[in-house]
Amino acid sequence: MMDGAFRHIHCQILRNCGVIVTLFAVLCVSLPAFATTQILHHEDWQVRMIVDEFTDETQVILNTKVKENEEDFAGKRGIVLIRSNVLDQTAPTVTDMMVVKCDSPDTLPYVVIVTQTEVGEAGVRNIEFRVDKRDSKRVLMTSHQKYLMIFDRRKARRFIEQIRSGQRLIGRSHPINGKRIEFRIPIDGFDEVEHHLYKYCSRH
Repeated sequence: MMDGAFRHIHCQILRNCGVIVTLFAVLCVSLPAFATTQILHHEDWQVRMIVDEFTDETQVILNTKVKENEEDFAGKRGIVLIRSNVLDQTAPTVTDMMVVKCDSPDTLPYVVIVTQTEVGEAGVRNIEFRVDKRDSKRVLMTSHQKYLMIFDRRKARRFIEQIRSGQRLIGRSHPINGKRIEFRIPIDGFDEVEHHLYKYCSRH
């Protein structure tokens, strides 16, 4: 009942955000009540496989590890799974985190960065990021609350290519107005878990 109420409130908030509703439509889709979750761990990554017990449809989500109650995961979907939602910005489990996933079978994956810093109002931010000691790069990310998202499939593909074989991802932005955003995420082991993603999502 609480999960249902949360989804209703969350989706209502998103509907009030105008154009943002398009980007966040996936959050308003409920996970089947009968679902099992298998979590595999490798280096700094978790591979989460959620299986619908009625249809056998499997969702695969790769995310960097965070401290959270694993049993809570099966009842959440999309960005909500990482426990950084607009209703609870002070949750102690919120940390810098990266998620790579898709929301329908055979579609291209997208990338989400969750930050400890409050991003603020929805918009687009120019994010400078660096993997290990490689040259820094820039990418435009859609921002909202604590989320930085790369939905553009071409940009997501390039970003995924750039983090392969990396051990640490750092990023920052310098907005004209508002606070500076920074994130630091261990990404060691991504190369070894990426293939799990393509059991559900399409390859770029």
